[in-house]
Amino acid sequence: MSNSHEIDNGMLIKSSKAKSLLILLATLMIGCLLGALVVGMVVRDKVQAARQFTYKDGFVVQIESVLEPSVRQKKKLDPILNRYGEKVQAIFTRSRESLQFEMDAMMEELSTVVSEQQLDRLEHRRSRLQVLEGGH
Repeated sequence: MSNSHEIDNGMLIKSSKAKSLLILLATLMIGCLLGALVVGMVVRDKVQAARQFTYKDGFVVQIESVLEPSVRQKKKLDPILNRYGEKVQAIFTRSRESLQFEMDAMMEELSTVVSEQQLDRLEHRRSRLQVLEGGH
C-alpha cells in the first residue's frame, strides 16, 4: 500500500509540474499574440498618418497638430497651410503617376524576358501594394 501511495504522489508531482509548464507556455503564447496585435495596430496607425500627409487636408491637420496654434495664429496659418497642402498633394499625385508609368514600362520590358507565370506573380504583388496604398 505504501508503494502505491508513493507512486501516486510521484505522478501527482509530475502532473503538477506539467500543468505549471503548460500554463506558463500558454501565458507566453498569449502575450506574444497580444504583443503582435498591438505592434500591428501601432504600425497601421503610423502608416495611416503618413498616407494622410499626402493629401491637402491631412497635411494641414498634421502640421496644425504639431504647431498647436492659438486661435489668432490659426486664422493666419490656414491660408498658408492650405496653399502648401495643395502643393504637397500635387507632388504626391505626380509622383504616384510617374511611378505607375515606370512600373508599366518595366512590366512591358520584363515580358520579353520572364515567363507569363512570373509576370502574373509580379502583377499580383503590384495589385496588392496598390490596395494597401488605398487604391492608388
